[in-house]
Amino acid sequence: MAGLTDIAALDAELAEFVGSPRLLTVASLGLRGEVFYPTPLLLRANPQLLGYYRLLYGFSQKEFYDRAGANFRGFKPMEERGVVPRGYGDRLPALCRSLIETGALLLDGIGPVTQQDVHDLQLLTIGPQFRGSRNTDLGKEAVGLVFNLIKGFIRDDYLRTVTDTEIGIENASGRTVRIRFAADPDIAITEIVGQNELRRVAIEVKGGTDASNRLNRLGEAEKSHLKARAAGFRDFWTIAAVAATRQDVTDSSPTTTSFFLLQDIGTLGLAERHAFREQLASVLGIAINESVP
Repeated sequence: MAGLTDIAALDAELAEFVGSPRLLTVASLGLRGEVFYPTPLLLRANPQLLGYYRLLYGFSQKEFYDRAGANFRGFKPMEERGVVPRGYGDRLPALCRSLIETGALLLDGIGPVTQQDVHDLQLLTIGPQFRGSRNTDLGKEAVGLVFNLIKGFIRDDYLRTVTDTEIGIENASGRTVRIRFAADPDIAITEIVGQNELRRVAIEVKGGTDASNRLNRLGEAEKSHLKARAAGFRDFWTIAAVAATRQDVTDSSPTTTSFFLLQDIGTLGLAERHAFREQLASVLGIAINESVP
């Protein structure tokens, strides 16, 4: 996230809002402070990062925006539309301080943590596990997380339409590309060429975190990919919350052309995230949004 804005200014805000002791705890895991704690500078640079921190701390949208009352409800357009609502810019410091306290309490509550624990939190596992099993909700939130990641990687000058279920862009060649939520596949990327809509990429997102079930989930992805191939899609990506070997993917989902681990594409600074971003930009026919690391 440091690439979003001036690193010196970001460090100053982290020191002011988070404080040295908490930053040292995160640094001991080999992570920068903004990976776990928000600041106003970050949220102004990319308002959709609010969704990242909400998910990191294990809150569903209903829990965060509805049950928490009016304090958070007004910030919802930041996550959904990427804008700070009018009149809410001055409230960002208070929002960040509240979220920072939540993050600190979460770290304290789970005891000594490792870097893997933080990655698990980013996968929405620990928070939801504290609240009971919500496999269906977890799957939906994982799809939503990937959808928002994709949206964040696209420069504003390419965007033409953005809704809760579809992103429409005009790419560098002047063609319209659509990225849509769908039941099967989870996320569909299509391109309009003349009068035809070419079905480019079918993305299956598997948010379940039970490692023993990883092969079953790959099998589910394979069924969806086979339907997508029959419907005319040409490329098939599987994004999973649990790691799988290349042989696992080959055996259980041979139609998968690209496999990504959710924690890798959601973790700033990893080569896998950069590879996902570049592959996405190539498919969409756009230049990479360099403001989002």
